[in-house]
Amino acid sequence: MYSSRSFVVGSFFVILLASHALAQSSATTKPDPVLLTVMQQELQRAMVSLGKADPAPYYISYNTSEEYGTVIMASHGALVASIFRHERTTDISVRVGSRELDNTHGEHRFSGVTTASIPLDDRPDAIARVLWLSTDRAYKKASQTLLEVKTTTKVHAAEEDSSADFSSEKPQVSIGQTTLPPRFDQHE
Repeated sequence: MYSSRSFVVGSFFVILLASHALAQSSATTKPDPVLLTVMQQELQRAMVSLGKADPAPYYISYNTSEEYGTVIMASHGALVASIFRHERTTDISVRVGSRELDNTHGEHRFSGVTTASIPLDDRPDAIARVLWLSTDRAYKKASQTLLEVKTTTKVHAAEEDSSADFSSEKPQVSIGQTTLPPRFDQHE
């Protein structure tokens, strides 16, 4: 829990922030099976369908975070505002080309990740649609960037760093435990 004090026009304000990431003492639950299932299905679908495109992606990943936040503001002992925030976001990484030269080469390093808001409801069709549209956008952006990278590397002389843009390693899977936000009375 985070608290801060600030003085504004002679009034005393106390702001309390509670964040999902900061709630260490809260109970934990298992990750959302609907979200994980849809993410895995969409990842497989994207690799198969985009694998037929030119250039085909050689790497696609989804990294989803769910965050809760509460802001409580009080002035002179009275509640002024109580705001609750809950959101899911997914970072979608798409790499096209090859491990040696892909769309994230050099100054284009940030072109490989796109962020999208995911529905909070556990409706598989809604989640899949957002992932599909966002992955398609990310793929189109990556394909265009790869073309720019290839053009730039042909124009420039030999580079100082000749290492590959992406190494080949064993896949790693990380599924964290969900942490419930702390409970406190927001109405007093």
